[in-house]
Amino acid sequence: MTIKEIEELLIHAKESMNESKFSEAEQLSRQCIENLTLHNDNIQSLVMAYRILCESYIKRGIYQQAYLIAKQVLDLYEQYLSHEDQAHILRLIGIIKLENSEFEIALQYLEESLSIFKSLDQDYNGALCLHDMARIYYNYSNYSVALEYFEKVLLEFEKNNDKIRIGKIKNNIAMIYHVQADYHQAISLYLEAILIYNEYNVKSDLATVLSNLGVAYKGISDYENSFLSFQKAITIFEELNMNHHLAQCLGNIGVNYRDLHDYERSIEYLKKSITMHQELGLINGMAMFIGNLGITYSQMGSHVQSLEYLKEAYQLYKYLHQEVESALFACNIGHGYYLFGKYEQALQYSHESLPILQKNGRQEEATGAYRTIGLVYASPNYMGYNCEKAEKILLEVIDSYTHLDTKLYLYQTHEFLATLYKQEHRWEEYAEHIEKYHQLYIEVQNEEVKKQVDRFGWERKLIEMEKEKEIEKIKNETDKKILEETINFQKLSIEQQSRELKNTIEELVRKNTLLQHIQSDIKKIAPHTIREGAEHIKQLLDRVERNITPLESNQQLHNQLNEIHKDFMYNLHEKFPDLTIMELKIAALLSMKLTSSNIAAALFLSKRTVESHRLSLRKKCGIGKDDNIYEELSKYMV
Repeated sequence: MTIKEIEELLIHAKESMNESKFSEAEQLSRQCIENLTLHNDNIQSLVMAYRILCESYIKRGIYQQAYLIAKQVLDLYEQYLSHEDQAHILRLIGIIKLENSEFEIALQYLEESLSIFKSLDQDYNGALCLHDMARIYYNYSNYSVALEYFEKVLLEFEKNNDKIRIGKIKNNIAMIYHVQADYHQAISLYLEAILIYNEYNVKSDLATVLSNLGVAYKGISDYENSFLSFQKAITIFEELNMNHHLAQCLGNIGVNYRDLHDYERSIEYLKKSITMHQELGLINGMAMFIGNLGITYSQMGSHVQSLEYLKEAYQLYKYLHQEVESALFACNIGHGYYLFGKYEQALQYSHESLPILQKNGRQEEATGAYRTIGLVYASPNYMGYNCEKAEKILLEVIDSYTHLDTKLYLYQTHEFLATLYKQEHRWEEYAEHIEKYHQLYIEVQNEEVKKQVDRFGWERKLIEMEKEKEIEKIKNETDKKILEETINFQKLSIEQQSRELKNTIEELVRKNTLLQHIQSDIKKIAPHTIREGAEHIKQLLDRVERNITPLESNQQLHNQLNEIHKDFMYNLHEKFPDLTIMELKIAALLSMKLTSSNIAAALFLSKRTVESHRLSLRKKCGIGKDDNIYEELSKYMV
């Protein structure tokens, strides 16, 4: 292969990287490496091929392999490298160490790379190093320095009109606003980045921002947009084989389900995420979602399991020298020990976390640690019981939660303080705080009910809850009868919705399938369209995509599916308890004689994903490959 042919291959490899075609980029760069010999005339092409291969591995989260390649280039070819090539390789190693949470080592490599670029007067490449260093300071929770660096880098990228990297900086600045709970500002910047990535078709970065956007929407309790953003991100991550990002996305979906009190599904997604992070060797991601699993078990009241996972996450973050994250879980561990009545341990962990959280601006979490300290001193079984100290702390906690507008923790703290006053027979103060507790409790419960209904349409659960609550309160038999008749009417309404499910879901499948065919056809003609026509094609594609409706995002259909097939799914789960929620849902759709293609269209999944679930379903249910899956599943119909 001639040098000219190799250079053409390298150009194609770079283009493949820009289009997020990582497997193709890796194949082309390996082809170049195999056909290049170590010679002064082609050393630059050889290093470029290795760089592309390394960058592709980084994008796909294969950090160990990327590191081995970068080190090999430094060790074997150091005497042949130009200063610029050396700086690029050092930066790549710095990025790998950053992704592996080895922040101090990453800074050393990046500072060395930056120093070389400065000596060569290469401001743009220097800005790339500053960008990576800013990400490290972000991980250190030093947001002011991170923001300062990002803004410097943004000026350089704007000067060079580098739109794609401008999108990357907007995403990173959004993450700072995000972690400081300024969700609306974060969402605005995420959307700006998405516009850029859509315009330039940078799929990998688009998916990353969509995943971040899903977390930001969760911050404002917009679960519908949160789930939709995650679903779009997952589709791209699966397509590009970006498993490290996919693992993160699955974990975030698990956190969503926890917030919606769907603990079974939350645990399912969190455990999937933890397993994937473990297989990829990503300790940071493991720690994050092991800790979230602990929080989930805590909310379920399983405090023994909760403490086990929280302590594991705490130790992992200690190992990674991530002070803020370890403090966050120390705060949760402190509260867990308080619930067990192990007060000295509760104080130890709470006192450890409090100054770190305060120093890093994590006001809500710091208030939680301070509240645990107050609760310990308010506990009559604690040897150091101190009413005055507890009262002072809990009043300060109430002021802090009021300022933060955190109603859930605020009403709980009013209840704790009322209990303290009751112990001390201070009835006037007790009455004041118990009244505030009841007022806030009603507000919080109303908001919680609305959140559940908005996402899932859990009419049936709400009806039963209201029935039990209201019947206890209503003494007048006439009023009780009216209430029961109203509830019965609502139940009949739900049954009617269930009977309409099959027709509705088949209509949804037909519509989605038609739109996806149209979308595919439009994409085929898009490359042959120029100027004004291309813009119309893009608008048409956007319109088609907006009208493709996954079953998960249709609240009514989601509720109806669970209602009409509840006995079938119960029987199947009783017989085969290892079945996941998604497998049960696909089994229900299969029982309606839907094909894999139709199920994929209904759930907005890839056909490959549905086939994978079908295969798992066959294995777990003992259905042979020659058996008719529709007939076998029909045996569990009522």
